[in-house]
Amino acid sequence: MKRLLTVLAVWLLWWGPSHAGQEFSTENAAGLLRKLSVEIGPRPMGSPAEREALGFAAAKLLDYGCDTAYVMPMTQTKAVNTSSGVAIGIMKGKTGRIIILGGHIDTAGPEIPGANDDGSGTAVVLEAARVLSGKDLESTIVFALFGGEEQGLEGSEYFVNRFEPLDSVVLMLQVDMANGLGTLIMDPDAHGASAPGWLVRAAVAEFDALGYSGLIYPTHYFAVNYSAKSGSGSDHVPFLLAGIPAIDFTTDVGDPIHTQQDTYGNFDVAGLKRSGELVLRLVERFDRGTPDRTTERYWLYLFLGIPVMVPIPLVWVFVALAPALGLTVLLRLRRSHLALRATEGYSERKWTALKIWLIAALVSSLGWMSPDLIGLLKGLRYPWFAHPEYYYVPALLACLFGLLAGVRMAAWLKISVSPYVLFKRSFIVLTPLTFFTAWAGVEMAVEPAVCLALLSVALLMPWPLPAALAALAAPVWMFRLIFSEAAMLNFRFAAPQLPGSLAATIAVNAAWIFVLSLLVFAWLPGAAAVIRRRANPWTFIAAVKSRRLMVITAGLFGICCVLLLLVPSYERPWYPEVQIEQVDRTGTADDTLRIRGSDYLTGAEIRHGNVDTVMEAGTLRYTAAGALPGSPRWLDVEREITREAGDSTAAYEVLVRLRTPFRPYTVTVVYSSARGASPPITTSLRTQARDGGTRISWYSFPDTAMGVPVRFSVPAGDTLREEITVTFDSLMLPVEFRYREANVTRRCIVKETAFYPGAAGGDAPEGTR
Repeated sequence: MKRLLTVLAVWLLWWGPSHAGQEFSTENAAGLLRKLSVEIGPRPMGSPAEREALGFAAAKLLDYGCDTAYVMPMTQTKAVNTSSGVAIGIMKGKTGRIIILGGHIDTAGPEIPGANDDGSGTAVVLEAARVLSGKDLESTIVFALFGGEEQGLEGSEYFVNRFEPLDSVVLMLQVDMANGLGTLIMDPDAHGASAPGWLVRAAVAEFDALGYSGLIYPTHYFAVNYSAKSGSGSDHVPFLLAGIPAIDFTTDVGDPIHTQQDTYGNFDVAGLKRSGELVLRLVERFDRGTPDRTTERYWLYLFLGIPVMVPIPLVWVFVALAPALGLTVLLRLRRSHLALRATEGYSERKWTALKIWLIAALVSSLGWMSPDLIGLLKGLRYPWFAHPEYYYVPALLACLFGLLAGVRMAAWLKISVSPYVLFKRSFIVLTPLTFFTAWAGVEMAVEPAVCLALLSVALLMPWPLPAALAALAAPVWMFRLIFSEAAMLNFRFAAPQLPGSLAATIAVNAAWIFVLSLLVFAWLPGAAAVIRRRANPWTFIAAVKSRRLMVITAGLFGICCVLLLLVPSYERPWYPEVQIEQVDRTGTADDTLRIRGSDYLTGAEIRHGNVDTVMEAGTLRYTAAGALPGSPRWLDVEREITREAGDSTAAYEVLVRLRTPFRPYTVTVVYSSARGASPPITTSLRTQARDGGTRISWYSFPDTAMGVPVRFSVPAGDTLREEITVTFDSLMLPVEFRYREANVTRRCIVKETAFYPGAAGGDAPEGTR
């Protein structure tokens, strides 16, 4: 009998449901990721591919043991009309208490496979459902895979506003990117709210218990990011804003997300298991309940892996005490200064602030422009793109050289030697900077407050070495406001968007140099005051004025430049961006071909029609007017118009019918008044008031036949302008483009314009052009 039971148990394990009661499988999750990012491919919000992915996810959730699985449709967002949704699976527990596991299923564009962002998070959530199906759960688990995250958290916000049992949700865990075994970022924040402390501590504890390392919290980046409502975030944010404990786990933001290189081939599947095991451990930990259902606000810093959470009121106290401490030190220095002025032979040195600003500008200019020197040698705009970490070394050496030169300049510039005069300049800049950043977000004010506090403490210390170390450490956090943990993500995203004209380049660099000079100026005179007060300034000055030190610094900088000439500026997975765009204005001969590169298109070969072009060195753009001869008609517009003209207004009821040969990427219809005011438009579609007009938009890939029903009135003497813009993700006529490896996007933009006259005008529309 015992043998028979053993054989029966083995048979059940072999032939029973493959998903029940197993551990997290990297292989299975990788298979799901391959399905999403390779077989289905790019999944922008509302696209047929996104709908296919949502259907696939719902079917898998049902197959993996959910009692119910479906797609919640989302036809409108805050700004556009769409055909998106949220794939939802419900695995009932013994109670109605709900824990949500979430990821987002959409990608940032029609060329972006989105393997990491966030096919990987979707795969983790689906695999977690398979694992949890074999568990005896107290809580009901809801798996939610959101569409539209890349368009502004649209799917998760839609879900929070419409999921009926939301009041029963006690915890939300989001997985947004689960790439290889680099760092894992914990994000418990939203704009004005954060996850409760017990959830942060639990996440750290469970991560450590699993034996992993590399969990980080980017304090400086999030301080800036969540100080503005326009900052980035993930699908946990709407839950936090609804008062629900939520946290997001994401991987290294230095990965090539939001690019065509976010592919399965560039993804390390080992990270799937790490993120999956972490959220499963948290589900198990809180299955029987959570300490409370609330959110908090605090300043968070991971110190040696231990979460330090400072309540916001205490942060305000520190932000207020730093200027108070600085003022106390300033008054003490002033007494010494007044005594010094009373001595015979004292001479006041004027324009100290301006002279120090010149040194700060020199330091900032050399550091900021050092990559441009290497770019000039390479003939590239962004030589640092593939390996930005290498460029910090020559930038710091350039800053050091500028600082050494500044010390030598100080002698003949005749800068004041009074610690009071010097520290006063730092105090005058750091105090307003602290309060200004506190107005934007008190977490961001910690950085300048730390600089002011360390300089103040250094001036109070009786020991020269600790004082010097404190003065040197003072600016580090302040500069992290710009060079944060995600600085390269920001720089890489911003670089291709910057205009390429000489005037624009000068203006952008001048703006950055000004900001950096301000930060250097905020610290430099305070550090000089510490040296003057707590060390032997003449010994220090003699050391740094040494020509040998300057020569060594310049030599090291030169060596770095030579070495960086050998380092590829673009290689897998980082390539330059190239956009090919055709613009066709229906009914006119006004058509244009534009090609724009994020970096110089030197040597690029372009052929369209009978035109062959080779791009010269240092060229960013190529433009050709009249480049679409004999082009096919990709947009047909018909209007059914009912017009009733009165004495003061003309009332219109219009049905605009749009037809295209295949699905367009986006469609936008804008109504604007000749008088400049946004006209009142009545329609069943989602509208948005923007740029002085009323905008009706679809994203992405709507049907080939569309109807736009609108009603509006046009007063006498006015004209209503209707501009239709249809964008396709392919080109109307072929363009051959030969260049080095690059991420190429192709767009064809078709425009048509009509005018509706007011009561005193003629029949409508007046015509198209």
